[in-house]
Amino acid sequence: MNIGRHSQSARTDGRSSRSGRASRASGSKRTREKRVVLGISRTGEFIRFASIAAFMFGLFCIVGWKFVSLQLHPDQDRIAKVVEQRKFEQKTRGERGSILDRRGNVLAMDLPCNTVAVDAKYAKDRGRHPIFLGNFIAKHLGLSEERHGELQNVLVDGERQYWIVAKDVDFRVATKLRKEAEAHKLRCVRVTDQYERSYPKDSMCAHVVGFSTINGGGVMGLESAMDKHLKGREGRVSGRLNNIRREVVHDREVDIRPTRGADVHLTIDMFIQQAIEDELEKAMKEYRPLGAWAICMETETGAVLGMGSRPHFNPNDGGNFFEDNMEKGRNRCVSFGFEPGSVIKPVSVAAVLDAGHVSATTGIFCHNGQFRHAGHLLRDSGRSFDTLTVEEVIMKSSNIGTAICVLKLAGSPRHMRTGMKRLSNSYKDFGFGERTGIGIPEEDPCPIPDYKKWSDVRLSRVAIGQGIRINGLQLCGAINTIANDGKRMQPYIVDRVISADGTVKMQAEPKVLKQVIRPETARVMREMMRKTVMSGRDGTGRNAALEAYETAGKTGTAQKYIFAEGRYSNTRNISSFVGFVPADRPAFTLVVILDEPKAPNGEQLGGGGSAAHVFKGIAGVAAQTLGVPMLPEAESAQQQARQEFRRRQAVLEQQRTQPHDLRTIQPPQIQRAVFSRSPIE
Repeated sequence: MNIGRHSQSARTDGRSSRSGRASRASGSKRTREKRVVLGISRTGEFIRFASIAAFMFGLFCIVGWKFVSLQLHPDQDRIAKVVEQRKFEQKTRGERGSILDRRGNVLAMDLPCNTVAVDAKYAKDRGRHPIFLGNFIAKHLGLSEERHGELQNVLVDGERQYWIVAKDVDFRVATKLRKEAEAHKLRCVRVTDQYERSYPKDSMCAHVVGFSTINGGGVMGLESAMDKHLKGREGRVSGRLNNIRREVVHDREVDIRPTRGADVHLTIDMFIQQAIEDELEKAMKEYRPLGAWAICMETETGAVLGMGSRPHFNPNDGGNFFEDNMEKGRNRCVSFGFEPGSVIKPVSVAAVLDAGHVSATTGIFCHNGQFRHAGHLLRDSGRSFDTLTVEEVIMKSSNIGTAICVLKLAGSPRHMRTGMKRLSNSYKDFGFGERTGIGIPEEDPCPIPDYKKWSDVRLSRVAIGQGIRINGLQLCGAINTIANDGKRMQPYIVDRVISADGTVKMQAEPKVLKQVIRPETARVMREMMRKTVMSGRDGTGRNAALEAYETAGKTGTAQKYIFAEGRYSNTRNISSFVGFVPADRPAFTLVVILDEPKAPNGEQLGGGGSAAHVFKGIAGVAAQTLGVPMLPEAESAQQQARQEFRRRQAVLEQQRTQPHDLRTIQPPQIQRAVFSRSPIE
């Protein structure tokens, strides 16, 4: 039994020993496997670490080498590029000078404003949609639906680089929009602090003043002619930016402040200019002409007191009027050449008088309304005269009488070329055929054709204003020469230019260009022109007569030449009137011209039936403005009217201060009805 147990125990111990050895063997195997895996893992980590270290070391070496190379051998092109990117420069437009009339009324001035514009090429920047940008801007500015739609179209189109969304934006609104645009990095939104040109009188004197662009450059009129004086000096600030793109203020290289331009003071008188504007506007409605223009000139100095033209425009609209009608921007006073007709007759006759060929009382046979010269027939329009004095030739505006007077310059038919030369030279002495020198850039000099090329009949036709072109300012200056005792004055419209510091840069002075005719001749011509207006039915200019002032003048009705048909029109004409007040010692000369004025029935009107009325309306205001002495009888009537006005004012004041008694302020029949209770008789 014991043997069996021992053998069983031995078998059991044997099995245990074998299993122990097997487990130890397997454990040893696993340990060896672990060690192998651990070794592989540690080797991989070492390789990775070594690779990273080698990469970092290599990178460090490359960067270090690059750094050392940049220090030792810097790339000048790269440095210049960086410096250029950090440069800062800002230009500021200087305030433009103002334009004022002779009384100090402002006609043009710069006003500070905030302007919001868009650069459409950046509308799709950073993946943004143009519609989003349009809504963003419209929300801040409170745009109307129409303006909002225009903005959206511009942004979607993407072509306009500077399109103004709104002008004169409130400072707080502009500041908020600028900050939010910068925060959202909206490069298409531009908010600028600048000046906007403003014309407080709107369309008044628009053709003289002209207008300027948003960039401050003059385009028309005196804005263009006087641009070098009006334009302010540009300000400039330059320096560098820091890392966050802000200016380093203490490191500025250039700091030039903008300087305001000079003020230009004109000779224009606002009261006279207003009268011209009002009367021309009235004439456009009443006579329906294609155009109307007027010029008022101070006799002794040549200063232009007023100049107006129709059709006209509002300079506050900029150049938008060009889209509607180009004629609106045309200053017809200097740019419209026309055949003058009868208004030139005083100049023609003055040349003959001054040469001594005739006198005011010389008789001129007018051939009963039909005169043939050089094979061509000349008529007195609708009238026939037998013999007229030279004075009556002007009063009745006889074509034949004027032509015969001028033919005396030739002396005889064989010396016709001599007469042509004398008349041509005389016209040039009066200022025709050349620029007036007033300084308005749109002027047409209307050159006189060379007399050597005139036909034989030309002398008699030029004498009555056919076959020669002039402009309104030339005509005004020529008649002003007669009014000023034969002295031709240099017309001017700029009185002085004063810089921002008060220095007078330019001061205009009256300038006599030439003694064209003798003072005696001028006085004789003034008397002829006075009788043309003041002699009642005998004078063609009677509709221009002023009640309180002696007026002198001359009418003109010039047929228009139809180039396509090679003849003068019988239904289209330019009507005019030119004169001065008072007749004996003129204070001013005034010319009014209407292009094809029409009566209510559509018929063409002459100068006496249209332009003379306009002249009368303007001349009355001009005479009062300049303090022209009235006629004695008119002065007496005015004093009586003043006394009567004061008397009525005193009565009204007395009634106002009395107690409100019904019996003192009501008619007698009302008093009886109220207080006696009896019926009204």
